[in-house]
Amino acid sequence: MDTALITQAPDRKLAPKKRRLKHMQQASLVWAAEKWPATELFQFFTTADGYLATGHMTGLVNATPFALEYKISLNPHWVITAAHIRSLTNVQQTIGLHHNGQGQWEDADGHLLSRLQGCMDVDISLTPFTNTLPIRRLHWQEGVPQVIDVVYIDVPSFKVEHVRQRYTALRKGVFLYENMTNDFKAELNVDEHGLVIHYPGVYARVFAEVVKD
Repeated sequence: MDTALITQAPDRKLAPKKRRLKHMQQASLVWAAEKWPATELFQFFTTADGYLATGHMTGLVNATPFALEYKISLNPHWVITAAHIRSLTNVQQTIGLHHNGQGQWEDADGHLLSRLQGCMDVDISLTPFTNTLPIRRLHWQEGVPQVIDVVYIDVPSFKVEHVRQRYTALRKGVFLYENMTNDFKAELNVDEHGLVIHYPGVYARVFAEVVKD
């Protein structure tokens, strides 16, 4: 610091420098399931239109092996524009969804899915990434819950439902997640980017590499 500047202008207050938030540009993560033997390789990319998130999962559920991949396209505000989920063990299990950004969904053939009207997020049952979507999309006030409608995709059955969920920011890096259909709840530990570090009893992050701007 230049002390000469201070002595020449003793009454002038120096404005503190604003700390610029660094945004996630790319990421590679690995989650390990805690309730069943499974792992996921997750990757995140910045695109010309927003972001692209991809995941590859393999493991066993109810003693049945599964392998699947998903791709979720997002606009710069973390609103889903498209979601594709594909089984790598059963070619007939494929889901393609397109979203107009305002709660209206169509399937891969362009047919309107009226039962999903009003949903803004997608929740894929076997990945912790989709918990990040509402965390990043919404604005939070500590202790104030927010109720959301989501497209819930159960895998490996590939059943699609419209469900209601509730999230509450408890404190920095901790969100309470509640499924309002079956009363399931969990406290999620997340990093500065909203990505899950630990989903108690369900997932634990075992690797993370994040590139910031």
